[in-house]
Amino acid sequence: MEIQVVINDVKGKAESYAVQAQDVFKTSVEVAKQANGIVVGSVQTLAKTESAAAKDLYEAALASFEKAKKAGVKAVANQPVEYLPNGKDRIVTAYSDSVKVVTKARTDLEKVFEKGFDTIQVQLGLKKPAPKKRATAAKKAPAKTAATKKAATGTKTTAKRTTATAKKTTAKATTTSA
Repeated sequence: MEIQVVINDVKGKAESYAVQAQDVFKTSVEVAKQANGIVVGSVQTLAKTESAAAKDLYEAALASFEKAKKAGVKAVANQPVEYLPNGKDRIVTAYSDSVKVVTKARTDLEKVFEKGFDTIQVQLGLKKPAPKKRATAAKKAPAKTAATKKAATGTKTTAKRTTATAKKTTAKATTTSA
């Protein structure tokens, strides 16, 4: 009989672990999908930015080459700086844009992975679920009317009287018992 109890206990635990493993797997797949979306979008943005910058730089270099070709070797040798492509600003802008895209992707991925990790910890029972945030709207208290003010003042007075009476009663009881 004891063997049957142990077997049933092991089966129950194995089933609960199997359910947890399935939940963890589902969460992992969802996190991977979200991360993939972030990476793909970021890489596409980077490719567009960098290819546009390369195209602009190529066109600037081609224009500079044509200008140098028309001017001749002697003119280029006398003033070589005049025939350099004008693409420094475009390269700096593309670099700046690339850094922004990569930084945003890193931040987004970090959030997705942290959320997924927290979810897995909750599913495995290693961590308690975070309390759900309530949607609280800042409400302005309604303006007090004369009747409300009077009622509030009356309540305070009654509370003061009750407290004062309780103090007197306590003081009398202390004096009488001594």
